[in-house]
Amino acid sequence: MVGNYRALIKQGVQVSILCGERLEAFEAYRKHGAFHPQSFRVVGFFALVVGVAYLLLLLLQHIDRWLLPGVGYIQHIIALYIVFCVLRLYIVCEWCRTSAMKRGLKFEPRTSFVVSREEETLHLETKLKDIGSSPKHSKKPPKIICITGYGGGGHEATMNGVRTVMAEAGFKADFVDLPVAFLVETDDLNPLWRVYHVTGEQLYNWGLRQGALVAWLITWVTSYLQYWALHADEYLGQFLDALGLPYGDEASRLCCQIWTEQKPDLILNFTTGTSRFISNGLKRAGMLHIPVLVVISDFEGTGVHSWIQSKTDNVLCGTSLCRQQALQFGVPPNQVYQISGMILRPSFYDHVRGKATVVDRSAKVAELGLDPTKRTCLVFWGGVGNRKLMAASLALLNCKHQLNLILLCGHNKPLYNSMKQIKWPNKVIIEEYTPNVSFYMEVDRPGPPPRPPNVNF
Repeated sequence: MVGNYRALIKQGVQVSILCGERLEAFEAYRKHGAFHPQSFRVVGFFALVVGVAYLLLLLLQHIDRWLLPGVGYIQHIIALYIVFCVLRLYIVCEWCRTSAMKRGLKFEPRTSFVVSREEETLHLETKLKDIGSSPKHSKKPPKIICITGYGGGGHEATMNGVRTVMAEAGFKADFVDLPVAFLVETDDLNPLWRVYHVTGEQLYNWGLRQGALVAWLITWVTSYLQYWALHADEYLGQFLDALGLPYGDEASRLCCQIWTEQKPDLILNFTTGTSRFISNGLKRAGMLHIPVLVVISDFEGTGVHSWIQSKTDNVLCGTSLCRQQALQFGVPPNQVYQISGMILRPSFYDHVRGKATVVDRSAKVAELGLDPTKRTCLVFWGGVGNRKLMAASLALLNCKHQLNLILLCGHNKPLYNSMKQIKWPNKVIIEEYTPNVSFYMEVDRPGPPPRPPNVNF
């Protein structure tokens, strides 16, 4: 088992938390396992959750009847809360859909960015030199630990975007990618891993691949289970620490060992729900002087996806709402930074200033084997891929004008295989996960269709 290193530690053997066996297991997990869990393990886990919930309801009913009348109302409160969450999500989704329908295809360039990417990169490079902290002038580059997760594709994509910009600005650093969430979840003391051999990220990704309602329900449940499990682990550790027993708070203890081994100069955290035990690990290691920057890739920083959990963290927010939540949580204002939106890889900005001409796009469309005289439609559902993508793609076949279709299935091998078996009447490109989304977005860029020779519109 991946977590057997603990048995060796108890025997007095010095073993690194990042031993080869665990990193090899992580590489296989990152490339395939995180996005393709075995369905029977996932279904078995959720069957257990439903069974435990049912037993708790029976227990509440018996307590209400024989011991404390009125306790039974707790189940009604929980049911009302779930209904409230469902209605809130429905209203938000309908509002977004209605707003998009009213806006139509009026794509207007954002006027807040009036300088080129090259100018921005030069500005960053100059600023690094001015403040005298540019690592390229120091003898030893700083050691930066990057923590990302694989529940969905946004965490890793955000990390890649940040590191690409840092490289373009000339910020040289010794980057160390640490799968902290993977190490915590595959620990031999984690009952979920020990019994079902499945991680929370795998449950989350399995849910994302299902229908809309199931996807929301599974992701909602897994997010709250993560929250409750980590807090229970922390409080158990505090209780046992008071008794002098070195058990509990395993996530923080794990992080403590990692920080002690690695001795980083900065920690970049791109994951949700982990800030609390990362900070607690620094406290256990006596390394609270090491700065932690939480890079939030959601519109909100609190709620089901809880990013903001420590007042000592530095927080990078993409919305004013997220910034306000960080300040309300108690993070000092000088540690809260607001940027203009979600972080993208720089390649997404390469063509947004009208550099590509109609001729350029026509050539790209033709190179892909599509019809340059027709509009091109790109359909995708994030890095994981959802079965709804199939229905959306088939619906596009009923359009008045025939379209070129580019269908990106993400890390959803069954969906990809099903799409490849269909005999499409349109020109179509079907791909699994690809890092070239920005290129395909340029191909299907809004505007009039390319104008081939001898064709008038």
